[in-house]
Amino acid sequence: MKKIIAALIFSAVVLSGCSDTSSSGNPSSEKIASDTTAAAEDMKEESPVEFRLGNSPDGELLLTGDHIAEAEPCITQDGSEKKFVVRIKLDEKGSEVMAEATKNAQEEPITISIWCNGEKLCSPIANTYLPDGSLTISGNYTVETANELAQKLCPSQEGEDE
Repeated sequence: MKKIIAALIFSAVVLSGCSDTSSSGNPSSEKIASDTTAAAEDMKEESPVEFRLGNSPDGELLLTGDHIAEAEPCITQDGSEKKFVVRIKLDEKGSEVMAEATKNAQEEPITISIWCNGEKLCSPIANTYLPDGSLTISGNYTVETANELAQKLCPSQEGEDE
């Protein structure tokens, strides 16, 4: 987001010297706004994270990382054992898609693989209905690997506390 804002400011400054001017000799504000918006759209990148049905990179695309509102490493307690997990919160659209995909998961669990730039990050099995966009991925994670997965899923959160 910071990169897009900086690009918009830079674009506005650069575009102020364009040859499209009004009768006063100044660039038209409509032209600047139009070109700045176009530059922002060109820079907008789709998230490289993909949630796919099954284990294959060719599985049905359910949603992209653009629908991840947050991802964070957490510790859960299982009896006396502490386990590291990754909690994900999806936006409204992502929640709807995940609810639809998992509506029958209690009777028939499904695998939803998560990919980033063509690399499979994990293949969690959904064995329950996920209606609210709150997901927990468990496995043999350490604090480092849970943190790494959370950062890959939602890189825009990296460094937000600073």
